[in-house]
Amino acid sequence: MANPRIDPLELRRLFRYSPSSGKLFWRVSQGGGVKAGDEAGCMNAKGYLRVQIKGRMYLVHVVVMTIFDRAWPEHDVDHWDRDTLNNRLPNLRHATRSQNCASTGAMKTNKLGVKGVCRDRNRYKATIMKDGKKVHLGTRATIDEAAADYWNAAQRLHGEFARAA
Repeated sequence: MANPRIDPLELRRLFRYSPSSGKLFWRVSQGGGVKAGDEAGCMNAKGYLRVQIKGRMYLVHVVVMTIFDRAWPEHDVDHWDRDTLNNRLPNLRHATRSQNCASTGAMKTNKLGVKGVCRDRNRYKATIMKDGKKVHLGTRATIDEAAADYWNAAQRLHGEFARAA
């Protein structure tokens, strides 16, 4: 059986949340030198804060939403401003996996630095993902035209989760 999630009431007992800083602090001393009052969490390889509770790792922004909502999120928790260290409640929102992916910027491997646009011979091709499916938006003569095609489609398909860069 999978390791069950911690009861949200237990999270409230273990942590104090600071709305002004967006940080979690331990209410209860833990093993390994963690004392009550210490800030909870350390950064993982992807730049997110995570915290270990009873041998299991949890993302801090998900713990914050769980404490606030008193229930575990059904889907993802997204950062409005993409700052993965800004865990203030106004910066967090519930999102499906598709919405969370839509709100990311251009991938680091994107040579053009423009989300949804790649070179296609001597032209620029625009594509967008929606619900796990790639949608071809067209091929244009300039990068700006292809970027505009992507942005228009992103606003239409992703609404408030649309992100161009």
